[in-house]
Amino acid sequence: MSGLLVLFNPYILVGLFMYFISAILWIVVLSKYDLSYVNPLLAVNYIFSMIIGYYLFNEVINSYRIAGVFIIVVGVVLITLKG
Repeated sequence: MSGLLVLFNPYILVGLFMYFISAILWIVVLSKYDLSYVNPLLAVNYIFSMIIGYYLFNEVINSYRIAGVFIIVVGVVLITLKG
């Protein structure tokens, strides 16, 4: 019975709804652009996660994390450049 209670938890329902919306948006994006172009853009999630963690959960952002984000940004830019 507790499994059903977890399923109807408002946070779980909101998370499932957001996942559904993201899946629909991903299908729409893939129908318009090449996978090799848009897939590297998913790495931007690491940047948003770090920013959200800092503001919502008071996580510490040290120089290693900043360097990692910089490397991710450079990588995404290099991969998505048209050659």
